[in-house]
Amino acid sequence: MESEALAGWLGKFEIQIMRGDQLEIVKFPNLITDAWLNTVRDATMSATPMDLQIKYIALGKDDGTILPLAPSNTRLGNEVERKVFTKIEKDGTGVVKRTVNINSAEGNFHIKEIGIFAGSVATSALNSGILVARVFYDRDKDELESINIVRTDIVGRL
Repeated sequence: MESEALAGWLGKFEIQIMRGDQLEIVKFPNLITDAWLNTVRDATMSATPMDLQIKYIALGKDDGTILPLAPSNTRLGNEVERKVFTKIEKDGTGVVKRTVNINSAEGNFHIKEIGIFAGSVATSALNSGILVARVFYDRDKDELESINIVRTDIVGRL
C-alpha cells in the first residue's frame, strides 16, 4: 500500500518580556519568505554546499507602511538593530530553538517588526543576508525591561 506524506516548514516566535519581577509571554507564527524556501530548494540541487545557517535576528520600525508583509519580502521595512542568536538547541526531530536576549540597554525604541536572517551573506550589517521570516510585532521597549526572543523552526511531516 502506498501512502503520501506531506512535509512542511513552520516557524514561530515566543517573546518573553521581563520587567522587574513581572514576566509576559507572547507567542505567534510568522511568514516564511519565498527567498528562504527557494534557497533551501536550491541547496538540494547544488553540488556545492550552501550556507543555510540562521544567524541573526533583526528588529525594525516598520508596521507595513514602508513594506507590506508579503512572501516576496527580502528585507525588513526599516531595520534598526540586529543580534546574533546566543543559544541554539535541538528540541526534537526536525525542531531547532534559537534564543537571543535583548537586554535593557538594547532595542529601546518602538519595535514594529522582527526578522531572521541566514546564509553566507548574513553579517552584523543591517539588511544583509537571506530573510527567512518576518513578522509584525508592536512593543514600545524601554530600558526598564529586557526581552528574550525564542525562535522555533519545525521541519516535519504534516
